[in-house]
Amino acid sequence: MSFQISEFLGIFSVHGKLNVDNVPIFKRHMNTLLKRKSRLVLNLERTEEMDAQGAFALKELVTNASEFDCSLSIFGRNNKNILPVLKRTNICDMFSDFM
Repeated sequence: MSFQISEFLGIFSVHGKLNVDNVPIFKRHMNTLLKRKSRLVLNLERTEEMDAQGAFALKELVTNASEFDCSLSIFGRNNKNILPVLKRTNICDMFSDFM
């Protein structure tokens, strides 16, 4: 699977690969949601692969959520497909399921 964002019951899930090739699409879609919603839940449990650009896009998403006054929760830290890059880029601490 390449890349897809789905929504079910207000939870947005990233499927496939979040990498340099689709980070611009991810950022544009997420920023649109941040502007429209007061709360956003992002699930990364179905993300098959992530590179450093994907991880840094998540970090930027957290910053943007604060600027748009949107409550953001990110789940999926235990996903073994993405955990190494999250640790390498020091992004793990922003996950809701990390605490």
